[in-house]
Amino acid sequence: MFSQRMVRRSVALPFLFFLFLPAFLPAGAQNLTRNVPARECSGVYLLYSVKGNAEIPSGVPFSEVIRPLDTLLVMSSIPCTLNVYDGGGKTYVTVPVDKTVSFVVGGKPGMHKAILLDKRGEVLRTFTFQMEPATKISDRGKFENLFHLLYKGMCVYSPDGTETYYFRGKEYKVFVPWVLDNDQTNKGMRYFSPYGSDMIDVFSEVQREDGMIYSFIRNSERPGYYDLAYGSTNFVKRYDTVLFVRQPNENHVEYLFVDLLYQCWKATGDDRWMQSKLASAARALDYNVTDSLRWSKRFGLLKRPYTIDSWDFQVDDEYTPKDALTPTMCVVPGKTKFGIFYGDNTGYAQACEYLAEMFAHAGDQASAAKYRQRAREIRERLNALAWNGRFFTHFIDEDPSVKRNLGVDEKSQISQSNAYSVNRGLPYEQNVAIIETYLDLKRHLPPGSPGEWYAIYPPFEKGFGGHNEKWQYMNGGVAGHAAGELARGAFENGYEWYGTDILLRLLDLGNRYGNGSRIWFSYTGAYPPPPPDPVYQPLDIRKAANMSIYDQAGKGTLPWMNERRGNDMRNLPWGKQTFGGIEFYIQDPSANKGKTVIGLSKQKGFLQQVSLPVGRKTGMIGLLHTIGQTGSEGIAGSVMFHYVDGTSAAQYIVNGKHVTGWWFPELNGK
Repeated sequence: MFSQRMVRRSVALPFLFFLFLPAFLPAGAQNLTRNVPARECSGVYLLYSVKGNAEIPSGVPFSEVIRPLDTLLVMSSIPCTLNVYDGGGKTYVTVPVDKTVSFVVGGKPGMHKAILLDKRGEVLRTFTFQMEPATKISDRGKFENLFHLLYKGMCVYSPDGTETYYFRGKEYKVFVPWVLDNDQTNKGMRYFSPYGSDMIDVFSEVQREDGMIYSFIRNSERPGYYDLAYGSTNFVKRYDTVLFVRQPNENHVEYLFVDLLYQCWKATGDDRWMQSKLASAARALDYNVTDSLRWSKRFGLLKRPYTIDSWDFQVDDEYTPKDALTPTMCVVPGKTKFGIFYGDNTGYAQACEYLAEMFAHAGDQASAAKYRQRAREIRERLNALAWNGRFFTHFIDEDPSVKRNLGVDEKSQISQSNAYSVNRGLPYEQNVAIIETYLDLKRHLPPGSPGEWYAIYPPFEKGFGGHNEKWQYMNGGVAGHAAGELARGAFENGYEWYGTDILLRLLDLGNRYGNGSRIWFSYTGAYPPPPPDPVYQPLDIRKAANMSIYDQAGKGTLPWMNERRGNDMRNLPWGKQTFGGIEFYIQDPSANKGKTVIGLSKQKGFLQQVSLPVGRKTGMIGLLHTIGQTGSEGIAGSVMFHYVDGTSAAQYIVNGKHVTGWWFPELNGK
């Protein structure tokens, strides 16, 4: 939990900005002789009192969980020496005791042991206490509010932010069942929860022989979609009621597995556990550079099908093979077109460096050198291929004959993994270039945009639909999950003001749209202004008109609906009129032999159908119409549209839905 880096400075992390605050010994604490409950002393604890024969007084709160930097107090009437050992067995306090002594809790988390020795070095008494880190901000300002908002967001689906899976007789808790999401959530939850390592334990146990790591775990009592779609490709493994699945398009799972291992090791300091997972981590990273679906021999980089950033669905265009159950989710060997997504490679290079550090710590310098060299080679090749001087180009097809038409200049697109890459060991100059690119985007945001941290910008006009329509989700949605990475990168590269600005805007989003308890994964990326008001052009119906708006009419003209006297539309205004925002032209009743309306009916004397030429392109046809009576089905009639290309479309006119009578009219209760 306490790395050297964390001791030196405050740490900014995705969504969270943490500062550990020491607890101070209040004046007069040395005179404390009663057994005060731990939490009443603001971090000062009467843990042990030795009187004559070094007995433990009753009621001392040994069950209390102690936090790092808490101050503990020991009293003894016998001169002695106090030694305190941390959770790793290392001594971090050796001090003489003359009546009272206090010490600040530190070292590795876990069970700490305190031993009192007399002048001859014999043990007078031993006591233990549990030390567990906890993180909080107590500035009583905006960042404390943000802290609590983000913590609530991590625990939005369960009180402790975890969900439980049972596998081979063991219980495993994960923050999210996906490796990607769990790794990102762990960046915050490692300060609050001990369960970050559970995913490493269970996923390493089912790791495929070639090193592949599955993408997610789920409870599944019977075969379903994944068994059918991926079963023949060895991307799914069922163990009774537990299912492990690899999304075929993904090429980030292995490096995120190693990243999670590294972060858990840094959080716990558990060297033995970390070393037990090194072989699994090495096999995972070696899989990426040896499997033909993951490694580009042409570029010497990790490859994948064309997806939006690191997500698991690929483009739907003329190059996407259709001979799969779900073409955008599957890989068809020999047919699927691959390319280089830079984010896979910046993440992979960092994972190689993390693995090298862990091997070096374990004493395996040869393996450490191997993965450091691999990281250097990946970075050099990627920069030569994808770095454009301002940010990384989103995707570069492996096959030069592929010419995609996705409705956007792909070289202009900045995707969210640029924000992540700022925290993946890039040179300072590259980090600054990426941050400046985001600042420039902030100054030129489209209307209604909540922020510049887009999943991808500008969005695709073609190739993605459904939940990825333009400005939604991964296709131009504003990525709430990526904003913290950009803020963290800003803090680390001299843009503290920008990092602060991002965090404050996140707080505003969480309060306005998350009820003060969450940041949403994605926000609509833009709200373009509405189109200009339409220009309506009334159609001339004089030649087809056959009915008057009066209950009486001259020869050759039908009276209004053949209704009784007085039941007509004589008060309908004529000339240019606007109804429902649409402009109509009502014929002067004194002209055209009183024929103002087209009347259609099966009654004698009425037309049953009529054709009206439009003669132009239009976005809509507006009907000013009403009805007399309909049958029990409520069908008043139908409208058929005939187009110049020979196609047609029909629309039934239903009473109460599309049309209503002229007395007390209403449609669907409106």
